Amino acid sequence: MTAEMSTFPFRVNQRIKEELGTDELHRVAANLWAADCQSCGLPLGDDAPSLVVNDVAVIAAAALHHPGCQAPAWNEQGLPIVAQSFLSYRTLAAVLPTEVNGKPDPLPMALVNPSLEQVMLERSGQGWAVATMSQYRDRCGLSGISRQRPVRGAYAQMRADGIMRVTVEPAMQAWEFDTINAPGGMHDLILRLGGVALGVTTAYIPGEHFVMVDDFAAALQSEQIALGWVSLRK
Repeated sequence: MTAEMSTFPFRVNQRIKEELGTDELHRVAANLWAADCQSCGLPLGDDAPSLVVNDVAVIAAAALHHPGCQAPAWNEQGLPIVAQSFLSYRTLAAVLPTEVNGKPDPLPMALVNPSLEQVMLERSGQGWAVATMSQYRDRCGLSGISRQRPVRGAYAQMRADGIMRVTVEPAMQAWEFDTINAPGGMHDLILRLGGVALGVTTAYIPGEHFVMVDDFAAALQSEQIALGWVSLRK
């Protein structure tokens, strides 16, 4: 095992280490999850994947690949960002037992990790920084949960079978959530409130890292989840 593989959960080359530095590479590692190869779409398995970064000047995409599909690389040729068809996302629908003025006010929450195997980077000073929060909070408007100020360009649609589709137009992304099988009467609560709280993160895997209410509280305080209220479109 090389030093790069023992230090990080993926393979890197010298150029990647120079561009990102050790601290930012650890932050990248904390926002990537080895699900499927972004070259062939097959499971990555137990072997350490390659980190491949496509640099398009002001932003970059860091993604995981089988070592046999791609060696670690920092590409500056304007290569396209990973095809959406290979990216995995994970969702969780849950009702949080929140209060307002001392009275129960349950909050329907739709959590999503939109890209397990890829994280976006942006220029930060002389280097790069993980851009998940700025991408969804600053550019997509997920800057806080307020039923009076729903996120512009985002909406939820409920199917007859209880599957809810949430679309965030500025990100050109949409995800599906099972509200019928979610506890706490989430389906009816969303219909009654006319919307749902949306949380977007690459630092957690919904369904694995959120089991107890305290898990949600700790994650919300971590400032690693972009949050907003999304109106239900009828």
